[in-house]
Amino acid sequence: MLNINPSRRISAADALKHPWIC
Repeated sequence: MLNINPSRRISAADALKHPWIC
C-alpha cells in the first residue's frame, strides 16, 4: 500500500476515491 502521509491512515473512503492506491 502506498503511504503518502505516514501520519495519515488511508481509510476505505480514501481507497474508493483513489482506486490507483493498491
